[in-house]
Amino acid sequence: MSNERDENKIEQLLVEVVAWLRFQNRGNLALTLEQAFSSDRERLMYELTDGRRSQGDIAKLVGVAQPTVLYTWNRWRRMGVVVEVPGVKGRCRRLASLRDLGLDVPAVPEQPKDPRETEEPDG
Repeated sequence: MSNERDENKIEQLLVEVVAWLRFQNRGNLALTLEQAFSSDRERLMYELTDGRRSQGDIAKLVGVAQPTVLYTWNRWRRMGVVVEVPGVKGRCRRLASLRDLGLDVPAVPEQPKDPRETEEPDG
């Protein structure tokens, strides 16, 4: 029973330490990200890099080729502003949402509609 209580205390302390580290480094991360982005597309790519979306998903939403997302994620991984999602090879997750850092996020471009979805059936 004591071990479980000790583990809970340690877990609570780690959560608090991480919260303080995030708070302390928030400005540094925002500045680093501002310098890292070369376009609004990259800003949007970063915001969409939430760990749930694949490279292909993000490429479609942003309007770039999948290798562009891969190249950009690799660059950001080297910079330390994204981490690889455990158990999902090749997928990344941003350190923080741009909105949470007080930074602007461009809108997702409107996707062209598939003509097959909008055609009226003959008849």
